[in-house]
Formats: sequence, C-alpha cells, structure tokens
Amino acid sequence: MPSAAPPLVARAPAPGTPLYRHFGDSRAGLWAVHALLLQVMHPVVSAGVAEHSNFRNEAWRRLYDTVMSLATWAYGGPEGAALEADRLRRLHVRITGFDEDGSRYTALAPQPWAWVFATLVKGSIDAQQYFGRRLPVDTLDQIWRQARELGLLMHIRAQDLP
Repeated sequence: MPSAAPPLVARAPAPGTPLYRHFGDSRAGLWAVHALLLQVMHPVVSAGVAEHSNFRNEAWRRLYDTVMSLATWAYGGPEGAALEADRLRRLHVRITGFDEDGSRYTALAPQPWAWVFATLVKGSIDAQQYFGRRLPVDTLDQIWRQARELGLLMHIRAQDLP
C-alpha cells in the first residue's frame, strides 16, 4: 500500500531543489505573454485588471514587477518569500468590484488568487518544456509539490490548486 504524501508546509524552495533550479529559467520571459493571457481569462482577474490596473499603458512595467515578484518567491529565501507574499496580499486586498455579470469580486478570493499563481507556475514550466529540455515526470511532480508549498505562503489553499 502506498504511503500518504507528507502534509504541505508553507515554505520557499531550497537551493538545489527542482523548483529552485527550473523556476527562474530566463526562457520563461518568452512565455510571459501566454501566462498573462491565461490570467485574464479568469473573469475576476480580467475585471480586476480592467478596473484597478494601468496595464494597457504600463504592460512592460507590470510584467517586470511580476517577474521580480516571482524571483523573490523562488530565490528570496524563507524570509524574502514570506515578505513578498505579505506585500502582494496587502497590495491586492483593496482590489474589489463587480465583474461584467454584476457579481461582486475580490482579488483575494480563493479561486482567482490561486488561478494567477497557477498560471505563473505553469508558464515557467511550459517555457522550460518548450524552449529547453523536457523535464521527467518525477521532476515535474516535485516542482508542482514545491509550488503548492510556496502557494501556502501566499495563503493559497492546497485544495484550490490542481
């Protein structure tokens, strides 16, 4: 009988681990537009970006800020990752409004918050797979497990991620 997976613990990736090695691959920048398009496919994210962002006029600045935030999560160590997670939550707590259907939203609702995080992780890995070398399934599994642990720092519940 297979043993149960150990419980997830909120933590930043340690040096040498699969997420640490592959998350910051510079080729991810080539895939960034794809990840950002995936993000705004979620209706809450789309509404939040439309109402609370200067994305159209500062797309490259927003992309740069996102990349720097990702780098801090992955490579800032436990303290840097935790501080960045707190900064992002403080930044997004005021992003509320009504979507195109008239439903109230908040950026920190579990589904859109997890969606954005998942698209960033997926984008990084997809870029590695497309522009680099294919990663073995066991490495991809390790990366995703570490990403879920990192998500806990962002207050993203494990059940809201695939």
